[in-house]
Amino acid sequence: MTGDESNSADAAAAEEGVPVSDDTGRGRAPSWGLPEAGAGFLAGIVGGIVFTSVWAAVQGSPRTTLGMIVAGLAGLWTGYVATMVLVSRIRGTGHLAADLRLRLGGLKGLVVGAATGAVCGLVLVPLLYLLLLSVGLLDQDALDRLSDPAEQLMERAPGATFLLLALLVGVGAPLVEECFYRGFVQPAAVRRFGAVAGVVGTAAVFAAAHFQMLQFPALFLFGLLLGLLAHRSGRIGPCVVAHIVFNGLTLVRLALLR
Repeated sequence: MTGDESNSADAAAAEEGVPVSDDTGRGRAPSWGLPEAGAGFLAGIVGGIVFTSVWAAVQGSPRTTLGMIVAGLAGLWTGYVATMVLVSRIRGTGHLAADLRLRLGGLKGLVVGAATGAVCGLVLVPLLYLLLLSVGLLDQDALDRLSDPAEQLMERAPGATFLLLALLVGVGAPLVEECFYRGFVQPAAVRRFGAVAGVVGTAAVFAAAHFQMLQFPALFLFGLLLGLLAHRSGRIGPCVVAHIVFNGLTLVRLALLR
């Protein structure tokens, strides 16, 4: 390959959000696949089980408390992050943020991300459930129970502990989940199955991983929008912003109803 051809290839890779090689000759682009993505998902599940089991032993009860929830999230995220770091060093450039395309894209990325989260939370999700209600796939009782998981979570975070919950749900979850699903899983799925199947499949896994059947349609729709945003922009920073806004709207609504 000539120098001009190499520069052109690097420019094209940069436009797609793919890290290029440095002067040391380290990996030109992340090359992990679905096995590594699956291993990360499994590591998160195992981490969550281990951490919650330890917390239950410490508190002397398997009762679900805020501490138990925090422990579960810590274990889940530890599994995700540890896998991404390890795979980045072995199958990527070794620079995790670059491998995951964790860039915002300036003010435009911020605005697009915030708008995506707001429109999805305030307009598209309500319209989706109205559609499901109108065609008979959901009934009014199901709609009335949509917010039950979030409300139950709020009940376990009285007073000042709500701030901890807000940080976990409003910032921690969006950052870790977008890094894992849109930055780590989706590129592997797209490389294996193509753009359409990769984005749709990742959205389905993202929605299913929350283990909330009533919330699955909303999470799947949101995952699709985030997947499209990541694929088209070549970065996941706007997705993190969208996720923060989306979760933040729920937190604000529940806080006002306390």
